Amino acid sequence: MEQPGRLPGGLSRRRGWLLLLRTKARSWKYPFGIVLAYAAAVAWAYGLAATLLLIVIVGVMGLVSLLHRPGIRVTTENQPALAGLVADVAAVVGGRPDVRIWLTSTPQISAQVSWWRCDLHLGLPLLACLSHLEVRALVGHELSVLSHARPWLVAQLVEQWEHATAGVHYADGELDRRDARVSAALAPFARDVHRGADAAALLAGGSAEVAARAYAVTGAAD
Repeated sequence: MEQPGRLPGGLSRRRGWLLLLRTKARSWKYPFGIVLAYAAAVAWAYGLAATLLLIVIVGVMGLVSLLHRPGIRVTTENQPALAGLVADVAAVVGGRPDVRIWLTSTPQISAQVSWWRCDLHLGLPLLACLSHLEVRALVGHELSVLSHARPWLVAQLVEQWEHATAGVHYADGELDRRDARVSAALAPFARDVHRGADAAALLAGGSAEVAARAYAVTGAAD
């Protein structure tokens, strides 16, 4: 159970945000997000005109998001069994039930978490190689992030830890001190998140053997 104001591993939310902003500052998304937050504050302070401008900005962002379709959308109408599986696993691992499901051509099962929703990508090549319980295990592993109080922040920090850990050394073997610091700062956090994801996979799949087989198939597919 996460403590109030804390992320997994005892990391404070303030520290998590600082680490994220420092390492992601070069990405256009984060300065844009800061500008949007500032625009919201202006809209709150100065009334209707600024509010309308903010609505237009958010509307454009929403339209761009809607136009991006990673695959075939799964619903209770066209794939009731698969949609039911995801909803059941989400309930088991403590995640939100409002997950958008996509069938994709990539051999992986992955969750893409934004501030307002979660998109679950189910790769058809991988589904063909997995049993029903193995699919449940992998879905549980991915949806476990939704059990956290700040799913988007947790997902972003895990991604940052993975990137920093992979880049600790340059091609010539020299230590990258910046990545080493980020990797060390996020290590307890990442350990707890991964433990929670493994526990969710075991719970959804029914046994450690099922989860292990699912991981093995995913590793071979990659």
